[in-house]
Amino acid sequence: GGGRARGLLTLGQVSLSTVLLVGAGLFVQSLQNALDVDLGFDHDPLINIEFERQAGVDADRRDELYREALAVVNGMPGVERAILSSSTRPLYGWDEHHEMRASRIDSIPRVPQGGPYTYAGTEGYVETAGLRVVRGRGFDPSEYATGAPLALMVSRSFAEGVWPGLDPLQECVYLERDVQPGEADPCRPVVGVYEDLVVRSIGDEDLWSVTWPVPLDAPDKRGMLIRVEGDATEMVEPLRERLTAISSDIRYVHVIAMTSRVDNMRGPWRVGATVFSVFGLLALLVASLGLYSVLSFSVATRSREIGIRSALGAQRQDLVTMVVARAARLVGAGLIVGLGIAVLAGRFLEAVLFGVPAVNPVVFGVVAAVLAAADLLAAWLPAWNATGIDPVGAMAAE
Repeated sequence: GGGRARGLLTLGQVSLSTVLLVGAGLFVQSLQNALDVDLGFDHDPLINIEFERQAGVDADRRDELYREALAVVNGMPGVERAILSSSTRPLYGWDEHHEMRASRIDSIPRVPQGGPYTYAGTEGYVETAGLRVVRGRGFDPSEYATGAPLALMVSRSFAEGVWPGLDPLQECVYLERDVQPGEADPCRPVVGVYEDLVVRSIGDEDLWSVTWPVPLDAPDKRGMLIRVEGDATEMVEPLRERLTAISSDIRYVHVIAMTSRVDNMRGPWRVGATVFSVFGLLALLVASLGLYSVLSFSVATRSREIGIRSALGAQRQDLVTMVVARAARLVGAGLIVGLGIAVLAGRFLEAVLFGVPAVNPVVFGVVAAVLAAADLLAAWLPAWNATGIDPVGAMAAE
């Protein structure tokens, strides 16, 4: 009876190890998939800045503060380029679906992901944000000047979705913000197409967006985008201190490194991979020690029986096989139970995984192989000790 109880406890340990290691494998694969996602722009050296103004400071003064800040930032060591933005930063697209329409169609169709999202900034926005132009060109410096010919760029999915089979560089987009009373409705020509940008989460796909240039003195600035040399996180505090000192009209300066924003997006999978891996490896260690202890105890209590078997002609490999076979039965049963539980639990995990099916044959196979190898290795020493029992001593004891 005691042997059966010890066997059931060992089986439970192996099952728990299986479940936790499967979870670790799924989250590690999800994290790897999240790390491999193309965000559509070079985000590592980017920093975004936004001001929280004091009460009573109007929009005109806020825009003036941004222009003052731009001059200060461009003079700081380590800053490669800085621009002002009239829309939100990359990774935080602004949805203006109802404020634009495109040539050749009456209205821009709705897509499940939302949008089109809009980005607009002063000279150098495309280069500072690290947008990757796949067709056409970026903006010419003259296009940022007041009164310059209108221009506009669109994302790859926008071009493919709005003008399928057509050359987007021959099309244009109407923005309601351009419409002035008594004037013709201008249509901004598309001068370039850039790779899709991630807006709110790593899983975003086929996001429609448009980008256009704005002059430095345009009103309603919402922030500043900075490209730095080296590690962007090391520039966060120096930038905050320098900009806070510009004027007492600034209540607080929000300085956010894009790497931090991206890390937050990947956070759930990183936490899941860490937690499941730590507890899975701990459970594997406990299960291996448990199996070793159970088999060692079993060999010790059966020493006379094993000695008699040796005296009656049992070979070393027969004794090793006898002990290892019991270990294999325990490990096999534990794996079957653990994998069954993992399959059932996968229905609840699937919603938080990224690009990985909850029932993943590769992960299941690797976990089974690791567990089998670790636990059978733990069984080897008790099995080998069984071959060293003296048959003469065992017979004398009988």
